[in-house]
Amino acid sequence: PLENVASTTYTSHEGSFVVGALAAYISQTKKVGMLCGVDIPIIKSFLKGFEEGLAYADPAVQLTTEYVSKFPDFSGFGNPQRGYELANQLYEQGVDVIYAAAGSTGNGVIQAASEQQKYVIGVDSDQDYLAPGFVLTSMMKRLDVSVINLCQLFIEGKLTGNTVYEYGYKNGGISITDMKFTKEKIPADILEKIRAIEQKIAVGEIQVTNILTEQQ
Repeated sequence: PLENVASTTYTSHEGSFVVGALAAYISQTKKVGMLCGVDIPIIKSFLKGFEEGLAYADPAVQLTTEYVSKFPDFSGFGNPQRGYELANQLYEQGVDVIYAAAGSTGNGVIQAASEQQKYVIGVDSDQDYLAPGFVLTSMMKRLDVSVINLCQLFIEGKLTGNTVYEYGYKNGGISITDMKFTKEKIPADILEKIRAIEQKIAVGEIQVTNILTEQQ
């Protein structure tokens, strides 16, 4: 904590809930996978939200989780080749949607999805263009929204140091993409359900577990 430093956090667990619900609705095999970079709290927060989203949409969906590396080995965030190998293994086991929360390792998952003609869900930024038609959507931390908001607060003299500003669905700091490469493949009723879920999270009607807060 420093008086001249303001920090931001993003409710990635909320976005993970939304893509979890989408994965459950879209999966034909009812087998979904999640590739996690490293077994650290923030990634487990992604996982918890994803699990809750799957269960909300379809409790019958089975989730297989793989960690690329274990703490304190952080190589799991930068190993596309291993991501590619693990993704192919999951797809061969009948998984047809994988959520990749593993940094650049996810690029390997996206390549595997394209080759296997299965779905992958991107993370942090809009990765839909990396494999058009096979990146179902991406769970985005909206740094554009937060930076503009923080700059506005600074201009108005309202930005304070030693403060953590949280960005989530309630203030536009988390979203999924517009799915421009996959939207036509998704039934209209499913899109409506996803938008309704996003709105319910934004107004607090759906409460997604934040394990980071619970651990404090």
